[in-house]
Amino acid sequence: MQPHPWRPVDFLELTRDRRGIPLEEQRLGQTHGVARAPTLPNPGGQRTVRAAIGKRRSLDVDFSPARIPSRQIGNGPAVAPVLQAVVGTNQSTGAGDEYCYEPEPCKPTNSRRRSHRGRGYPVGLDAARPTRWLDARRRAGYFAGMPSENLVLASASPRRRALLAAAGIPIEVVPAEIDERPLPGERPQALVERLARDKALAVAKRRPDALILGSDTIVVLGDRVLGKPRDAAHAEELLGQLCGETHVVWTGVALVDSGGTRVASCQVESQVTLRRAEAGEIRDYVAGGEPMDKAGAYALQGEGGKFVERVAGSRTNVIGLPIEQTLALLREANGPAPGPSAAIPARLEMVEQRIDAALARAGRPRSEVTLVGVSKRQPVHSVGAGALAGLAHLGENFAQELRDKAPALEAMLAGTGCPPPLWHFIGKLQRNKARLVAPLCHCVETVDRFDLAEELDRRAAAADRRLRILVQVNVDDEPQKGGVAPAELAALLDELAGLGALEVAGLMTIPAVARNAEDVRPAFASLYELRERLGGAARLPELSMGMSSDFEVALEEGATIIRVGTAIFGARES
Repeated sequence: MQPHPWRPVDFLELTRDRRGIPLEEQRLGQTHGVARAPTLPNPGGQRTVRAAIGKRRSLDVDFSPARIPSRQIGNGPAVAPVLQAVVGTNQSTGAGDEYCYEPEPCKPTNSRRRSHRGRGYPVGLDAARPTRWLDARRRAGYFAGMPSENLVLASASPRRRALLAAAGIPIEVVPAEIDERPLPGERPQALVERLARDKALAVAKRRPDALILGSDTIVVLGDRVLGKPRDAAHAEELLGQLCGETHVVWTGVALVDSGGTRVASCQVESQVTLRRAEAGEIRDYVAGGEPMDKAGAYALQGEGGKFVERVAGSRTNVIGLPIEQTLALLREANGPAPGPSAAIPARLEMVEQRIDAALARAGRPRSEVTLVGVSKRQPVHSVGAGALAGLAHLGENFAQELRDKAPALEAMLAGTGCPPPLWHFIGKLQRNKARLVAPLCHCVETVDRFDLAEELDRRAAAADRRLRILVQVNVDDEPQKGGVAPAELAALLDELAGLGALEVAGLMTIPAVARNAEDVRPAFASLYELRERLGGAARLPELSMGMSSDFEVALEEGATIIRVGTAIFGARES
């Protein structure tokens, strides 16, 4: 019989204590608690189980009606799997002691007892697996926001640290010092598996109190493993070899428990195609310093992303840690639970896969497209999770929100190795708000009149910077929507050409709301054709069009910037 999956966070939800006070308003350890399990079985028809707490007391815990079939153990009665959770205890019972739950109809036998500080407590129900004890100090974080089991990252990589931070997992970094040279004849998959395991084992000797995560990433071109560049000249050489070719990125991940036994491991492969690039472009990129600590001498999540034509497989793997597979290993090992932002890297990965599929249908390279994550009404920790997962451009709709969010996000990212994202302003902008937007934005996408552009030009010049702008076009002629009419676009472009601090980089549109994506295809096609009549991509290189519901159609119609919010960050805060 397979053991029932142990997922405490899915099992029990602490609600109120015996006095009716919500537990989230109390500190764990101050009071007894009542837990409810709306998706758990009702063992033996009983409504309660009894928890042995500390050394003296027990606590009855309510269960709602059964929704999962019980199990038959031998010839005995059908009972539920072992039930485990965290319930607060008061100081007199020793908060944080180990304890367990036992459905009352099942009487323990000596074979189902386990010693706890010299005293046995009834714990076992499922004969198919060893009895487990629950340490409240390790599991409290699942229910009360307290730290769960310590996780140590055996790597100094800021990318791995950033990806784990994006998933809401608190970590401690303890770099491992091992010999990373490949063995004779060692295959790439075996190499990353060994290096990840050896890193974790090396740190486990120093940290017997924690779960250790080891990881290693290599870049393979043909049959050669390309390491990190020794200097700028070597970086140019490596990148020159990769441009115009498809290479493989392998990452190994290993989890080692506090006893030094390997708990779980995986190896993940991604294929990356870089476009051809001129020697001068490569030299300029290397001069910025970004490639110097990267295997293969480029960073997908940074400026190096402009060389990437296509990624087949996990993009976070290319950044340095396949986050979905890593979170799966942590769940299997009962490691620390991810935070509420853990879904954002996975959602971003899915969006990137949809982008790649749409571009493949259109025969276009990934390097032509900029993904802007729309952070409107999203909390800073969610926006930061997107940035840490590789989102390099963010879009805001409100000037005041941008003013507050940009410095808060920069402070959050400080020390993570993740550069601050580039901001796009994508909402309707009043002229008197230009002072807030111009100093912070990389691009303002909603310029639709000359007086607004004039004010942005004045503010950008005062900040001693050059500001990109897009001209918003109302292709569907909706009176309630911003944007210049298509017939008036040429005249506005001529006026904007005289503003020295602004770079008119292209056009933007927001089509009429439609029930399905195909209904907005004509609007996207109209904007593309309008640009072609006004000088094409040579004059107006950017076309910003497409959102969460229709960006694939926009990409097929030539979009170079897409604005995606809900598909990455989830529903907005009200």
